[in-house]
Amino acid sequence: MKVSLIIALLLSCVALMALPLSGPYSVGGTGADFSTLNLAIDALNSQGMSGNVSLNLNPGTYAGPFLLSFPDSGFTLTISSGTFAADQVILTNPNSTSTTNYVLRISESRHVRIEDLTFNTSTSGSYSRAVEVQGDCDDLNFVSNVFYNAQSMSTSNNEGILIYPSAEGDADDVHFFANSFYSGGVHILISSSSSADEFNDWSFISNGHTGGYGAVSLIHASDLVFAGLIVENVNTGIYLSQCNGSLNMEKNQIRSWSQSVYLNYCSPDNSVSPQIRNNILKTTGQSWYGSSYPVASQTLILENCGAVIAAHNSIRNDSGSADSYAASVSGSNNLLKLNSFVSNGPGRVIYGNNCESSSSTRNKLEYNVIYTNGLYLMRHVNQNITALSEINTLIGNSTNLDLDPLYSDEFLRSPSPWLNNSVGTAGVSTDFNDLPRSLTTPDIGAHEFTPAAGLTPLAGSYTVG
Repeated sequence: MKVSLIIALLLSCVALMALPLSGPYSVGGTGADFSTLNLAIDALNSQGMSGNVSLNLNPGTYAGPFLLSFPDSGFTLTISSGTFAADQVILTNPNSTSTTNYVLRISESRHVRIEDLTFNTSTSGSYSRAVEVQGDCDDLNFVSNVFYNAQSMSTSNNEGILIYPSAEGDADDVHFFANSFYSGGVHILISSSSSADEFNDWSFISNGHTGGYGAVSLIHASDLVFAGLIVENVNTGIYLSQCNGSLNMEKNQIRSWSQSVYLNYCSPDNSVSPQIRNNILKTTGQSWYGSSYPVASQTLILENCGAVIAAHNSIRNDSGSADSYAASVSGSNNLLKLNSFVSNGPGRVIYGNNCESSSSTRNKLEYNVIYTNGLYLMRHVNQNITALSEINTLIGNSTNLDLDPLYSDEFLRSPSPWLNNSVGTAGVSTDFNDLPRSLTTPDIGAHEFTPAAGLTPLAGSYTVG
């Protein structure tokens, strides 16, 4: 009887190891379908899937590296903590090297969902990358994961997630939702050297980024969504280079040291307009490398861009460097409208190039607040401008305002009646908090508001004393 039972168990194990996988499997520990995560992944890589597969990891620490590389069957693989919390399932790579610098590598594999896991590379030394995505890896979802990267001044080999192409292709339909990233280099980074690459249809929604060199850095990507991100104490918030297609960047809160939103050679289409709206952006001018001296910082940068519209954003630059700007715009046919721009230090509020009214492809400034505690409101090419009247002459309109919005909190709310009920419009129907926004007389900045009773703009002559 015992012999028969043993034979039956062996046969069932052989069957499990021989057939394509389908359905849920428990992983980790005695009594699980797979005692280790490596055994489960080996089975996937060698046998493939005949249906959707869920690998549900039991509580514990799983030491990598782990390599996912399985044939595309059209089915979805989910690796998660199952019914357990993310902090109960921890993936590490304690012996990482330059050739195994990842906890998890996804290579040429499609339809993968990583959910409710903790990746901890905080003690992995110089090579502390958490996830690496290589080649043609379409339909990837990272949901509710936590990434702890090493504290370091290094800006390489320590990404939260690194994505790069191969001869087989690149990753499309990639989505990040409700993840938390801490420290390290760039939290989500595309590495690409060819303009033939096109990472299409990516979204970043409700993720948190704290510390580290940067939150998101993309190149050669298109059709992008950034919504509800909270970014704190990074050098650069969102960096996009040579990105086209649709762009939807709204209701993000970014507090960075050097740059909050930086677009370089980007020309998005107008399927979403304004592409950048209802964001709260702040830069401090703090040095990433630990210097006590303030660094030149730019909060919103549109560098050599085309047809980008940024509207209803509240922006403040607190750098102590005179070479800082709350906004910088160059390229052609860009529009800054209904934004509240403040330079709290000695820096200029706006750097502009190709803003002259005589240019048929000029970059436009309309219905913005432009305020500085320093000397200059704007620098256009090599010309410093101190007065709003000079800006009006340069750009050919007098719709912008030079006044202090009196930001009252970390969300850059303003009580100023001057920002209330502008006559300009950008077609934005809600504000940062999803409150209705007037389409005919919207308020300047990220917040639609009603000034306190009795606060009305002064006009005319008054006697004093």
